[in-house]
Amino acid sequence: MKIYGYIRVSTDKQNDSADTQKMEILLYANKNNIKGEIEFTEDIAKSGKIPWKKRKISDILNKAVKGDILICTELSRIGRGLLDVMSCINEFKKKGVNMYFTKCDALKINGENELMNNILLSGLAIAGEIERSLISERTKNALAYKKTQGIVGGRKKGEFKLNGKEEEIKKLLADGYKMTALAEKYKCTDATFSNFVKCKNLKPKKEVKKKTVKGNKNMDSGIEPILEDNKKMDASNVPMPEIKI
Repeated sequence: MKIYGYIRVSTDKQNDSADTQKMEILLYANKNNIKGEIEFTEDIAKSGKIPWKKRKISDILNKAVKGDILICTELSRIGRGLLDVMSCINEFKKKGVNMYFTKCDALKINGENELMNNILLSGLAIAGEIERSLISERTKNALAYKKTQGIVGGRKKGEFKLNGKEEEIKKLLADGYKMTALAEKYKCTDATFSNFVKCKNLKPKKEVKKKTVKGNKNMDSGIEPILEDNKKMDASNVPMPEIKI
């Protein structure tokens, strides 16, 4: 039996940090007498709209077997909407993987109390979705109010949080590192990293290979023009055939 701990953090660091989630999972395992080494998987939420199948939790699903345990802090860590959460949990249930959530001790996906778990799951997932909608609405209202006060948020055009790391990134790109991997390394979105590289002109230029024309072996390496530029065809220069009567 293997024990997996899934941690998902936000790039803007507004949610629980990775260390906090890790500590919660360890305390939960100790409290519930879940013994064994926990294999942690940390995921960075580049966007809330990315489905769970494109996140690292899908890697856990692929290697987990019946009887394994997955622990994470809350439902919102594995999905952003009701359908996404239910889809993820159903796939783990099919494989017989037990799921536990540190912030909801009553919810245990372990083959017991199926009806109660389904009711609880639906309620928690819907509540989380409503909470995110309210947070989004409050944020939009706050930003709109600040604009009326002449306060403009965000970075100025051309400013990046990666400023000062141009040479380091340029060298990594020249060494062949993929932009997606580097975006994950520097904890930013693919779009942000791509815009930074483009703005700072850091992408190494590809060498253009000269194409050689394969010709007849008897032909000279150079191609001689049929007519010189300063010569023009003239009918008077063409010799007329001799006509015999």
